[in-house]
Amino acid sequence: CGHLHGYSSEEIELVALLVRFHRKKFPRYQNDHLKELSAEMRQKFRVLCVITRISLRLQKCQCVTSQRLEVFPTEEGFEMVLGSLKDHLQGSHGIELTSAIIEEELRPELDHFEEVFQQKMSVSVP
Repeated sequence: CGHLHGYSSEEIELVALLVRFHRKKFPRYQNDHLKELSAEMRQKFRVLCVITRISLRLQKCQCVTSQRLEVFPTEEGFEMVLGSLKDHLQGSHGIELTSAIIEEELRPELDHFEEVFQQKMSVSVP
């Protein structure tokens, strides 16, 4: 850990857990791997993990450029607006991407978002 100057051991463990769980099964709050973290760091981990996982899922479906994603609060929770879709709304398999299709692709991660934030996240394409 000598090469990570300025980070506490708990912060280093947080980064290691993010690397470990960014694609695997989403860890529950009481996961054995999280037990050594303080309650505050467990919550930070879950927030960072869900954001990372949504980002990776968006990248996987190749539907948005990073400069054009915005998130707004709504009465129901949050709305993620994808402002710049690639290939004129065409996904990697030539399927026209709609808000419903993108939201379905993101569904597992949006469910984790709701679990962590206790708020729903919807997706829209203007």
